[in-house]
Amino acid sequence: MPVTTAEYQIGQLFGIAELSKEGSGKNGEGVEVVTNEPFENSEMGKGQYTHKIYHVGASLPGFVSAVVPTKMLDVHEEAWNAFPYCKTVITCPFLGDRFSITLLTIHKDNDTGNTPNIHNLPKDKLSKRKIVRLDIANDEFEQYKKEDDPKLCRSEVANRGPLTGNDWASQQQPIMCCYKLVTVECKIWGLQSKIESKIQEFERNIFLKLHRKMFCSMDAWANMTMDEVRLHEKQVEHDLKQLFAKEADQSAEGKKKRKKSSAKSTTSSPSSSTSNVVPEAEPIPVMSS
Repeated sequence: MPVTTAEYQIGQLFGIAELSKEGSGKNGEGVEVVTNEPFENSEMGKGQYTHKIYHVGASLPGFVSAVVPTKMLDVHEEAWNAFPYCKTVITCPFLGDRFSITLLTIHKDNDTGNTPNIHNLPKDKLSKRKIVRLDIANDEFEQYKKEDDPKLCRSEVANRGPLTGNDWASQQQPIMCCYKLVTVECKIWGLQSKIESKIQEFERNIFLKLHRKMFCSMDAWANMTMDEVRLHEKQVEHDLKQLFAKEADQSAEGKKKRKKSSAKSTTSSPSSSTSNVVPEAEPIPVMSS
């Protein structure tokens, strides 16, 4: 990233808040912030703890939601941000201890991604590690948006960009690298390799999406202080809570209407006539590609 680690900390908080807002409010989908408060422990020291629930809503394939209630597959994320070190644990309560993702992150100034074994992995884990390098400017990205393309964006406030050429990182100052160690625990027989592949694809996309947006929105956050970006977070949390409360009210109202409609349809009038009507077949749920 063409920023210092101090700048990155502000930009990351701003970018995550914006992505949470952008992806919420459609058919019950989105990010619910349960906790956002300071923490202190022996493992990480001091920092900010967050607990979020990612509501998958209508994004589940039809055949899954037909078998498993949507709410049961909500994803929980707990994060301990003791910058420049961070730890994130992602779980799904429905799957219990059969599934989890742990992300350990180290942010390093004046680094272009060439520090070997920065997480100090032992030999047995180092042999299993797969290195994935991400380039926010040149990597192919299926969720492309012109306004979030670092090759086209320039920050007038920070006097950086656009990021052009395959060697843009070597010509950029300041520069820093974000090293993420992603560990997947999957104890679901027969699905390990498929889930592993999907998670790698998901993490790649979310990392690219966040960091591309961070760079291209730099004018909005470059002059923010930590207090100001925390206030921005709180405002987004407030807006999301109102959004989910509205969704819950609308859902409850819809259930009431359906219940009343069902009650009316089962009550016949003595003067009404009957006819042979073939009921419509239930739609067969299919999985979209």
